[in-house]
Amino acid sequence: MSRYNYFKKKFGSILKERINDERLEAITYSIMIYEDFNRPRIVRWLENMKFRLTKKPHTLGVMQVYSKKAITDRESVILGIQKINSSYQKYISANPQLSGAKIDPLISFSTIIMDYNGGSSYQEEVSTLASKIITKFYPTALSK
Repeated sequence: MSRYNYFKKKFGSILKERINDERLEAITYSIMIYEDFNRPRIVRWLENMKFRLTKKPHTLGVMQVYSKKAITDRESVILGIQKINSSYQKYISANPQLSGAKIDPLISFSTIIMDYNGGSSYQEEVSTLASKIITKFYPTALSK
C-alpha cells in the first residue's frame, strides 16, 4: 500500500489525465508496483547505462516499456498507459456484445495484463495486486 501511495503521489496526475476508468488505474498502479519490485531504481539506472552504451532496445523505466531510445520513468508511465488503454480498447472491440454493458473486471484484467506482459504467474500476481488496490482505494469501481 505504501508503494501505491508513493506512485500515486509521483505519477497520479499523469494517470488522471490519461485514464478515465478506476479499474484501469488500479491495473496501471499494479503493473507499476510489480515492475518496480522486480526492477528497483538502481537496476533501472544500470539498464539505462547499459542502453546508453549498447544502444540496443529493451525494456526501460518503472513500467518496463520496450523502447528503442532512452526514456525516463515518467515517459515509461505515459507509454505504459498508452499500452494499457490500447489493450482495453482491443478487448472492447473484440467483444462488441460488451458495448454499454457491465464489463467483467476479472476477464478484462486478465486480458489487459497478459497483453502487457505475458506469463500466467505475471498475470496472476498483477491481477491479485489490482484486486487488492481496487478493494482498498477504489471500492466502488467493481460495481461499475
